[in-house]
Amino acid sequence: MLKCMIADDEKIIRETIATFIDWEALGLRLIGVCKDGLEAFDLIMDESPDISLIDIRMPGLSGLELIERAASIDPNMNFIILSGYGEFSYAQQAMRFGVRHYLLKPCSPAQIIDAMQKTIEEHKERKRLHELENHESLRQHLFRTVHEYAVILSSHPERNTTIQEKLFSLMGLYSDLDFQQAIVIHFLTWMHHELSYSPGSPLSQQLSTIRKAVTTEEIQSLVQNYLHHLPASLPTSGHLPKEFILKCIDYTKTHYDDPCLTLKWIAENHLFMNVDYVSKQFIKQTGERYSHFLNRIRIDHAKELLCRGNLTFYEIAQRVGYGNNPQYFSQVFKKITGQTPTAFVQSL
Repeated sequence: MLKCMIADDEKIIRETIATFIDWEALGLRLIGVCKDGLEAFDLIMDESPDISLIDIRMPGLSGLELIERAASIDPNMNFIILSGYGEFSYAQQAMRFGVRHYLLKPCSPAQIIDAMQKTIEEHKERKRLHELENHESLRQHLFRTVHEYAVILSSHPERNTTIQEKLFSLMGLYSDLDFQQAIVIHFLTWMHHELSYSPGSPLSQQLSTIRKAVTTEEIQSLVQNYLHHLPASLPTSGHLPKEFILKCIDYTKTHYDDPCLTLKWIAENHLFMNVDYVSKQFIKQTGERYSHFLNRIRIDHAKELLCRGNLTFYEIAQRVGYGNNPQYFSQVFKKITGQTPTAFVQSL
């Protein structure tokens, strides 16, 4: 149940709100009714209410000062403003601190309930998104770690005992069986990519067996069996799977206009891999550095835009990923094509 508090220097208003609303029906627990801003801030420090109904003008601390201080401590707190007609401009200022709802006095219980219900839904949605972001961030970190284990083991099979211990340690951090299965499936998949074969049995059979496992011990036993079948010396493919490099190239071709695009971002957020490894493999398979490849893509698109003749160099620089830096765009253009953008246009 979420915690709620009321702060208003007018006794009749705060007591009326506290009495006439069925807080429990809203899924709320009223933890305090405060007569001024200082008392309200103390309650926030002690109890961390999820939702606070705040009068914008109070002695000690005004509503705005209270919200600003509280937001600096916990930006996830929710506030609903109570404001008189002549104080509407103050309510607008509160929006800068994340306040989404304000009520003009006098207001009815129905209006307060409506604002509370909307705030509760917003709070739940933010919490859900935060949990998803944390889960996705954790997932990406784990998958990058597991990929690094596969890279190490493919080059140093004698370290299979150490890698096994590390995998089991990762699995031990999470009681969710699905998450444990995902860790091992990712590891086996990357081992297959590194070796171009799967020791013991086909990859599809191994993954199917992992998915059917019903206990952590069963998953660990399957990992031990897999590592047992690794020979002392492993023949490696010496290159990253073709489809993987194509995935990197395709992403670049569709996002070249993003001035923040880097191989590091693609490796960590799109491919879930170590950037140093990706960089080396990109050079090995394409014969050029990623930065040069990205610049070629951008300049090719720039030449198309220059041929149309309806955009300035500044606008073209922005459209192909060089942001608001036309000078740098011109330097790269000359480096790639051997001529400046002006000379290129004149040669058309």
